[in-house]
Amino acid sequence: MSKNENLHVIQELSQVIKELDHDRVSWVDKHFVIDLNQKAQVLLESVSRLENEEKEAAIVAAKAFLTEVASVIQELNKQKIGA
Repeated sequence: MSKNENLHVIQELSQVIKELDHDRVSWVDKHFVIDLNQKAQVLLESVSRLENEEKEAAIVAAKAFLTEVASVIQELNKQKIGA
């Protein structure tokens, strides 16, 4: 994986962590959003600190996570706009 790709994943994870703010959702959804935020933080730390094959595995996991969480972020942004 290239340094650019690594940096891009780190930037995306950092943005997702900001977007996954549990204060933006009802109490019913707070635990779900908090869980996603914590997963993003773990992936960010993994991508930032691991080396070689472990880093590549972390980047693959981070990309999969980012793909899956995109719809949640989109929904949070809709709620923010509608509020």
